[in-house]
Amino acid sequence: MIGLGILGFLAFYLLHHPTLPGQDKVASSRSPIAAPLNATAPDSDPFANKSVPDVIREAGTAVQIRQEGETRLKNGKTDDGVLLLEAAADRGDTPAMNHLGHLYDPTTFDPKGPIPSPDVRESAHYYQSAAKAGDTSSAQDRARLHTALQQQSANDDMTAQLALKDFWP
Repeated sequence: MIGLGILGFLAFYLLHHPTLPGQDKVASSRSPIAAPLNATAPDSDPFANKSVPDVIREAGTAVQIRQEGETRLKNGKTDDGVLLLEAAADRGDTPAMNHLGHLYDPTTFDPKGPIPSPDVRESAHYYQSAAKAGDTSSAQDRARLHTALQQQSANDDMTAQLALKDFWP
């Protein structure tokens, strides 16, 4: 009986007095159950622990799929991020199309990025899809890629010639 009384008192004391005698008040100024300031609240990303197929199935919009893809890219989950951007682009999300166009674009390619190597056809495809959907935000990027392909085509680069034929008729 006395043991339960002591445990109850300790629990009450600790809940109402976050510092113990002799404990530095600055070090314990944060409640022991409060999350660190840079932590993400569990409900802020409802897809955080979901697989790519689950995100695609459960997301209400292409925008949500793209946003989760961008989050995963930022968090180092590059394969998931690219797959989610592709799924969003397939559903008509032009920012996802433009993002993928940039990732694959050999004129802006980042070897430390999520794509292992540039791909002119993928880049041209995504830029063209965004343009056909009425998005003009990557018009300069598309024009730069077009110019680069024209230069390569003049040097008998068959890949460049085919890309020009297929994506700039």
